[in-house]
Amino acid sequence: MGKAIAACALVALLTVASAPASAGEPQTRKGFWLSVVLGPGFASADCRECGPPERQTGFSGWIRLGAAINQHLVIGWEGGGWLANSSGWILTNADVNRTLGSSGVVVLYYPRAASGWFLRSTIGTAYAGFPPAPDEIPAGGCGVHVCIPAVLEEGANGNGWGWALGTGYDYRFAKNVSFTVELSYAAGKPGTLSGGAQGIVVREWRHNIWIAAVGFTFH
Repeated sequence: MGKAIAACALVALLTVASAPASAGEPQTRKGFWLSVVLGPGFASADCRECGPPERQTGFSGWIRLGAAINQHLVIGWEGGGWLANSSGWILTNADVNRTLGSSGVVVLYYPRAASGWFLRSTIGTAYAGFPPAPDEIPAGGCGVHVCIPAVLEEGANGNGWGWALGTGYDYRFAKNVSFTVELSYAAGKPGTLSGGAQGIVVREWRHNIWIAAVGFTFH
């Protein structure tokens, strides 16, 4: 489902990008830049303690800020996250919050200065975390795929490296404001997730997310 939506979004973006420049405001890029986008994210995760990988739908969003180097290049910082309340992956017999996040350097490249179409890349850190297990789940209780280790009662989290690639379009409807649509693919490898005095809880964790988002960019 997530891949189908991502494919449709990509076709739509490429169609818009290949069209002649619209009659909206001129696509000028200069000085400070801020962007906020939100949308559904379709995430999959794998680890040594995980069951079979399954893609789950959650809520995604990120904020970016930086500066325009020239009419083709914008560089800055990006922080984003994905959140879902569901079963699967580790805690399979209850709905709990699962959080994936990222932070890093982002580069946006506009192949045509007069167009709002851009290519985006990000490199930095990735985060994965689980809250403490709900009280109604007994330690060692089994779900659909795996049993819940007693150590997960206190939750677990970890950080590692991450990256993302994407494409999008800024429709400039005001002098300094654009409506932004974007399709991105993000991946992270926190590796080990630990929880307080429990030590290492989850090993070899890695995840990826397809994200289709809309928002506003302030130039």
